[in-house]
Amino acid sequence: MQVGLNILGAENLYGGAIRPVLELAARADRAGIDVITTGDHLGFNATAHAERRRTHNFPFPLEHDWYEPLSLLSSVAAVTERVLLNVSVLIATVRPPVLLAKQIATLDAISGGRAAIGMGVGWQEAEYTATNMPFDARFGRMEDTVRACRELWTKAPATFQGREFAFEEFHSLPSRFRSGCR
Repeated sequence: MQVGLNILGAENLYGGAIRPVLELAARADRAGIDVITTGDHLGFNATAHAERRRTHNFPFPLEHDWYEPLSLLSSVAAVTERVLLNVSVLIATVRPPVLLAKQIATLDAISGGRAAIGMGVGWQEAEYTATNMPFDARFGRMEDTVRACRELWTKAPATFQGREFAFEEFHSLPSRFRSGCR
C-alpha cells in the first residue's frame, strides 16, 4: 500500500502562501510518504463552477488558487528525493501534446524518474473554449495525446499523425522517462 499527500489547497494552512507547501512536501518525503499529488484546472466559468458545487459538492470556492501542476511539482521535485510526483488528473487535452510531453519528460528528468501523471479530459467546456480546443472531440484527442506523448518519450526522432496534430522526424529531448515509459 502507498500513502500519499495531496497538496492541492495546502497553502490555506499557511495563510494562502504557497512556498511553505514546499517545506511540507520536503517533510512528507523525509517521513516516508510515497506520493505527493495535486490537481489541475486552468480556470473556471462562474456558472459551470456553481453548478459543479451544487451537483457534485465541489469543495473549492471560485476564488481558490489553482497552481499549474507541472510547475508546482517541479518545485516539489527540487526539495524532495524519493517521493513520486503526481497530478491526479491532468487535463491533458487542453494542452498542446508536444509541449505536454516536453513538460512531463522534463519533470521526470529533474526528479530522477519520479513523475507519475494521471491524464484525463476534464468536465468543464469553458477550459476548452479558453484554450481554443474542441470540447466535443476531447476523448479522441486524449487517445492521440497519449499516443503522441509515448512516441516523443520513446523515439528520437519521433513521427506521429493524429486527427488534429502531427509531427515528423521531430527531436524533443529529453525524449523518454529515465525510469521507463509509464
